[in-house]
Amino acid sequence: MAEMDATLEGLTARITKAAAGKEGFGKVILLDLGDAGAIRIDGSGDATAVDNQPGAADVTIGLTPDNLAKLMTGKLSAPMAVMSGKISIKGDASLALKLAKFL
Repeated sequence: MAEMDATLEGLTARITKAAAGKEGFGKVILLDLGDAGAIRIDGSGDATAVDNQPGAADVTIGLTPDNLAKLMTGKLSAPMAVMSGKISIKGDASLALKLAKFL
């Protein structure tokens, strides 16, 4: 199995594909990838939109692109990543659970 593209563009493309056709969920999730950029999952409208615009969000999840790729491929457990400090969550932590359907 090929390794996942852990670039901002590759990660954004995979999340955009997963979000296609999904209804909005009333909130905004921001994945802060540090110097690599950000991925915003905007579920505040009728449909879920994905872009790379940083800004206000209901929850901001900080992690590296590599750790996001590992989460998306099942090589990293979200609870363990939070407990070990590989992921930080600021804001409504319950929204982090909604992220699972986009990974």
